[in-house]
Amino acid sequence: GKISCGILYDGKIENICDVMESDYHLSYPFVFKMENDIYMMPESEETKRLAIYKAIDFPNKWKLYSTGFEGEGIVDPTLFVDKKKNIWLFLNKSKDLYNDYNSELYIYKITDLKLKTIISHQLNPVIIDSRRARNAGNIFMEGDKVIRPSQKNINSIYGYGLNLSEITHLSIENYNEKLIDIFEPNFRKGLVGVHHVTQLDDGFLFDAAYKKNY
Repeated sequence: GKISCGILYDGKIENICDVMESDYHLSYPFVFKMENDIYMMPESEETKRLAIYKAIDFPNKWKLYSTGFEGEGIVDPTLFVDKKKNIWLFLNKSKDLYNDYNSELYIYKITDLKLKTIISHQLNPVIIDSRRARNAGNIFMEGDKVIRPSQKNINSIYGYGLNLSEITHLSIENYNEKLIDIFEPNFRKGLVGVHHVTQLDDGFLFDAAYKKNY
């Protein structure tokens, strides 16, 4: 697997280069900044752990910073820091024989990025629903609202659509979110899925899957 990087300019991605390469699957390169350093938390489910990398020379050079959840398959790991500076990890995991990572959302509270202290949410899994459990991008602010994107996996299509839900309560004891919008692949001809969205400083970036023409 590879993680690649490019510069987004005038609606196009330019100067694309590979920044991380491995002999196992890599995806969902969740990049974030903390205390003036840049980190990346990619999906690497095959390794059966969660790994956080620190940028030594952004974006080309990364060093393994910490690991956690040893022995567990983790997909689409998403970090969120709330207004009280609490650090939360939103993860999708599978505990069945079918490796279904779409149906359950887990939340954990950590004290720092070294992952030495990981506190499980008391209601884990906080969501059991393949239509809205799986993460689909960074949790972002819209005014005073905290918005979590999630995948809408229906119609036997992985990543069919996107949900935007407002997190109305987040504590180690309780979790609630309220659906506020749904995006399905009907806004452009040939689309069959939209499954990831990221908030930028001046807009949003989302991915799309088109039907193959053979």
